[in-house]
Amino acid sequence: MTLNEIAYNIKNIVEGGIAGEDSNLSLTQIKHMIHYHRANLLTKYTDSGRYISDACCQTISGLNTSGSLSIGRVIGWPGNKAIKEVFLQHPAGGGVPKITNLSIVNPSERDFALATRFAPNQGHYFAIHNAPAGTIMTMNPDGSSYIEGNVIITAKVVLDNPTDASLVGGYPIPTELIASLTELVLAKEFNIYLRTSADNSNNSVDEKMSKMATPQTKAVPSANARSKRARTR
Repeated sequence: MTLNEIAYNIKNIVEGGIAGEDSNLSLTQIKHMIHYHRANLLTKYTDSGRYISDACCQTISGLNTSGSLSIGRVIGWPGNKAIKEVFLQHPAGGGVPKITNLSIVNPSERDFALATRFAPNQGHYFAIHNAPAGTIMTMNPDGSSYIEGNVIITAKVVLDNPTDASLVGGYPIPTELIASLTELVLAKEFNIYLRTSADNSNNSVDEKMSKMATPQTKAVPSANARSKRARTR
């Protein structure tokens, strides 16, 4: 299911199936709501990233011409768990590309990772996740930047805002959670809105004109009221 389909479904439910010029619901705002409620829902569903299905992930790839890959902001689960996998794809040798999986560390843990690495060799490339910059940096075993223009970096990640990357194959959430996500957005964001009476007529122009055309006249007392007032005098 696409992000637009989820957003339109929520908008349709809130408006009771009646949409028109009177609507003041922004699809852009609804999509923002969907993003952060998805993050909250996935945190519970995956036990803070311990059990991540591919349906939650997006795959981002690029040539390693600069030694880094821009991935955007991932959900802040502990231990870089929102980054499911990072690997290098080297040129095919004998028709079969070589894949090198990378361990992931934070910049503050770089020196510790180097000190505890067992006999570094050409198979011990690793990656540094620079969260503020939203990048993955590839490193040589000695801690220097690994740059190789004919090598592809690929990362499988759970993004905080999925629109930071291409939404290939629909919105990144398991199908069984779409109903829960819709209910969560409705309950948390539109609970009060849904309790109020809906304006079911698409007459925004008529309403504005009627307000402008209605004269503010002073009420004229009835004949009975005038006679009562005369007797009291």
